[in-house]
Amino acid sequence: MAAPTMSATSLLTEHLGYPPISLVDDLINSVNEIMYKCTQAMETYLRQRHQVGGEDFTEEIKVGTAKLETLLENAVDKNLDKLELYVLRNVLSVPAELVEGGHFRLAHYDKLVLDTDPAPELRSRLEEIEAAFALHDILLKRVRETRRAHERIVSFKEQVRNLLENGAPSTKEEAERLRALLGSLRPVDETMKLLAVQLRALYTENEAFCSADSVEELLCKYSALHHSGATRSGYIHNSARTLLRQLFGDAAEDAAPDHELSLADPEGGTIDHPNWDALQKHV
Repeated sequence: MAAPTMSATSLLTEHLGYPPISLVDDLINSVNEIMYKCTQAMETYLRQRHQVGGEDFTEEIKVGTAKLETLLENAVDKNLDKLELYVLRNVLSVPAELVEGGHFRLAHYDKLVLDTDPAPELRSRLEEIEAAFALHDILLKRVRETRRAHERIVSFKEQVRNLLENGAPSTKEEAERLRALLGSLRPVDETMKLLAVQLRALYTENEAFCSADSVEELLCKYSALHHSGATRSGYIHNSARTLLRQLFGDAAEDAAPDHELSLADPEGGTIDHPNWDALQKHV
């Protein structure tokens, strides 16, 4: 039979409660323990009778016992290795095709349904990892750009400070740095010129529409419309004068001059006519 697979070994380990190899190891350890006890008992027996014919054989007993122990260890290991292979392949083993096909399973796995297609989850995790790496690259790039900008700003600040504190450059190197600084300021100069041109054009355009003559003409127009019915306030004013004339006659006009007439607004406030003469004085 073929060598046991990892899935079969895991299944047997869960079923037995211990790895199959541990059973074979316990058997080998037990045989070795019995063998060592036998050699120790034999050596003890021979040491008790180490003198034969008045001659001491203690050293020969020690050497012979060690050689016997080595011989027994070699024989036991050779045969127990064969036993280990036989037990793991033929006794404590489950055919791999039965495990992989799902025909051999434990009782608590009988009604367990597993999703054998992890592709969607793996793709989702892979996309998250790729997005994290892309974000990491972008952040590293931004950090490098920020550091370079910070270095340029610090250098610019130092050059401006030296220029303000020391005045004219004393060495050729300082002059070169100041010329480079002046070159970096040229875009600011061009921007100021552009702003000046735009402000001048805006002033000219506003002067054409907001001149003193235009304002005076506009005030005259509103003054002419003040007592007419073309505006809301003029309409209310004329209606109020007509109503007062009908109720009280000409005495109402003498008692209520034009500049003191104040009408109540339907929404709760009062409508006071502006002092047009005072406004014209400021033109």
